[in-house]
Amino acid sequence: MKMRMITALLLTAAMTVLAGCSTTVNVNNRDDGKNTAVTDEKEPEDAAEEKTADEEITDKTSADEPADVDLDDYVEVIDDEPDEFFDSDDPYERMIGKKIEFTATDMDGNTITSEEIFSQHEYTMVNAWATWCGWCVKELPDLAKLDKELAEKDCAIIGILGDGTDGATIEDGRQLLKQTGCTYLNLLPWDGALEDDFPITYGWPTSFFVDREGRMAAYPVVGADLDGYKATFNELLAK
Repeated sequence: MKMRMITALLLTAAMTVLAGCSTTVNVNNRDDGKNTAVTDEKEPEDAAEEKTADEEITDKTSADEPADVDLDDYVEVIDDEPDEFFDSDDPYERMIGKKIEFTATDMDGNTITSEEIFSQHEYTMVNAWATWCGWCVKELPDLAKLDKELAEKDCAIIGILGDGTDGATIEDGRQLLKQTGCTYLNLLPWDGALEDDFPITYGWPTSFFVDREGRMAAYPVVGADLDGYKATFNELLAK
């Protein structure tokens, strides 16, 4: 009797061991051929974390997707914008067509108005220069010759002595004009002359073109550029 009980216990223990080995073998012999005892099933916490990450990605993707837009709505908004919204940042572009009006004094102390100056010719070039500007002084002889040529085309040149704010500088300017043969009208700067009416934005000299009505007729020529002056006059006269 005792032997049978021992035998039964041994058989039970053996079966338990065999059952455990059978389970391990089944797990290790997976279809993918990998020798691992880890099952493919994720623990509940890992699965929850992955799901949360997926949801975040999905939400972000949805937020980045453009909404349906009616381009006609944008066209209407653009059409309603004022013209100033599309103005160029270049101040000279905005000046074309601007009416120039002023009262100034010439280098001999005479008072003269813009209307008196511009009404005399179809187009007038206003050359803003200074005694300290080497390029300005160097081109004076060319301007003297050009002024005589323009007289035959009902055009003219006048100058604004930009640094003519004191007696000594005005006298220097007067002597330079005499030495280079410039006989055309030269004005002293008035309030706002080189800031508002004929702004020196990019450098000296700068030459502006005004029609008989006193309106800015063309884009200014910046720098001493005789060919540029002639080309601008030709373009204006060809209109």
